Amino acid sequence: MGAAGDEKRRARAARKRARKLLKAHLDPLQRKQLKRKGYFEVWSSKGNVFRIAQEFPFNVRLAGDARKSHIYFCLEAADPTIPHADVMLSQKLLLENDEGEFLRLANMAYIPE
Repeated sequence: MGAAGDEKRRARAARKRARKLLKAHLDPLQRKQLKRKGYFEVWSSKGNVFRIAQEFPFNVRLAGDARKSHIYFCLEAADPTIPHADVMLSQKLLLENDEGEFLRLANMAYIPE
């Protein structure tokens, strides 16, 4: 298959491992949300609720009581080959442990629907 085929196989395997790792760090409700809705909700270190979606960019949305605010955040890896599930896990962990740092690093956008 050649070098290109090997690279595709490695990328596919990396995405599969990343998805498995993400699911291992989600509680049952979050896994259900991800499967059914394409996102899961996270309670931040400051008590806010954020929605982390599979779509990129601007895949993190302020949710909970402020969900109608249409505020989205983008915090992605510098390397585009990093699987989205790994990025989603890093977003989750950062929000849960240091919302202020997440907000400092992320790009923010108001996206009316």
